[in-house]
Amino acid sequence: MKYFFLALLPFFAIHKTIDALNPWWRLLIFPLIFLVFKFKGEIRKDLNSLCQKRVFQRTILILFIALFSFRMGKSLYNIYRPLKAIEDIAVVHKKAVGLLFKEKENPYQHILFEQAPITITRKGKTDTYSGFIYTPLGIIYYAPFILLLGKKGMYAGNFFGYWGLFITLLLLFRFEKTKMLLAGSLFLAVDYVFTKAFNRGTNDFLPSLMMLLCLVGPKRMSGPFLGLSLGFKQYPGAILSFILLFKGRLKTLIIGGVVFLIVLLPFMIHDFHSLYRQIFEVFLFAPMGNTILWDVPKFLIWPISLTAVLGMSGLSWYYRKRDDWLGIFLVFLVFIIFTKSSFTTYFIAIFPISIVWLLEGKRYIKEEI
Repeated sequence: MKYFFLALLPFFAIHKTIDALNPWWRLLIFPLIFLVFKFKGEIRKDLNSLCQKRVFQRTILILFIALFSFRMGKSLYNIYRPLKAIEDIAVVHKKAVGLLFKEKENPYQHILFEQAPITITRKGKTDTYSGFIYTPLGIIYYAPFILLLGKKGMYAGNFFGYWGLFITLLLLFRFEKTKMLLAGSLFLAVDYVFTKAFNRGTNDFLPSLMMLLCLVGPKRMSGPFLGLSLGFKQYPGAILSFILLFKGRLKTLIIGGVVFLIVLLPFMIHDFHSLYRQIFEVFLFAPMGNTILWDVPKFLIWPISLTAVLGMSGLSWYYRKRDDWLGIFLVFLVFIIFTKSSFTTYFIAIFPISIVWLLEGKRYIKEEI
């Protein structure tokens, strides 16, 4: 039983550490994750034993119903309640939708931020990146919700992303009822993920859902789902593509690349230079976000970033024929904690992956990508 509670600890601690104002708090995730990895055999043995006990089955059913009722009710309520606070991401999406669908203009060419736009100084010259900085599928997807509800349209759009991740986990574990309820309960229990969907309105849920479907869906659909994930947002699809390259999944990458190019094509034709600047170049040269590198001396930034990339490469190579889910999780973890422009919202993408890994959901996947 003690190992079972050890396994739960990271799920409930994660939202208290990774979104702290001081990014060094994220390092606390490492010892928690290490303990889970070290005792994974005992943890899974405990889980399998507990899942056979009628008391646990009834308890997890009651917990599942309570969490589902609370989260579903709160998600619907937040869509209709008066707006209190929301991320600037929602503001940017609202303006981009207005430009594209009302004013018939290119959102990659306009100033969209309520605060100052992104400014980057290179070689003594200051450049301004003021347009939409995400790939265009998000504008199209959120458009009907935003046109109807304004900024709160991000909540309505995230409703399908958040609950889509939840349903995907349930379907994956559908052959084992107790583990299905446990997987669903773990997902619903972490307040950080829910808050980002329905209190802050971030745009990470649809790309994360597409990435999860790329991993657990039919093999023939892995490429299209990867392309759609990239079409919604550059990350997490870019990191998954990095991992798949080491696995030699060229067909998946090629199909995903074609789908991604189709999404970009109208904007490439209209103004390739603005599109390239806003969705690629800005991420290469942007200053540090809220990451550990924010606090280190400048001369250490690139060595640490280079070490992180080499670490991601080494992990991808080591796990290329091993436990795919553990390899994916660790590569993302290194990226989120040590690279210069990663944000804690990327934990949304790997959180379902960690549940699948812990509960051995891989055995239910019929086709590996």
